[in-house]
Amino acid sequence: MDLFQFLLFLTALGVTGFFYFKYRKGYNRLEDLIADITSTNNDMRQTLAVGLYHRFRREEGKQEDPYKFEDFVAKVFTDYFGGTAVVTMELSNLV
Repeated sequence: MDLFQFLLFLTALGVTGFFYFKYRKGYNRLEDLIADITSTNNDMRQTLAVGLYHRFRREEGKQEDPYKFEDFVAKVFTDYFGGTAVVTMELSNLV
C-alpha cells in the first residue's frame, strides 16, 4: 500500500509539473510577443517623431512641398501595416 501511495504521489507531481511548465511556456511566449509589439510601436513613434521634426523645421529660403510630410506618413503606414494609402488634397485647394 505504501508503494501505491508513493507512485500516486509521483504521478500527481508529474502531472502538476507538466501543466506548470506548459503554462509557463505559454506565458513566456505572450510576454515575448508583448515586448516585441511594444518595441515595434516605440520604433514607429520614434520614426514619426523624426518625420514631424523634419516637416516643421524651418530653413531660410527653402520652399517646401505641402504634401511631402503626408506622403512620408502614408509610406510609413503602408510599410508597417501593408495595403495602400492615398494622400488627398485639402478642401481649400479644390476650389
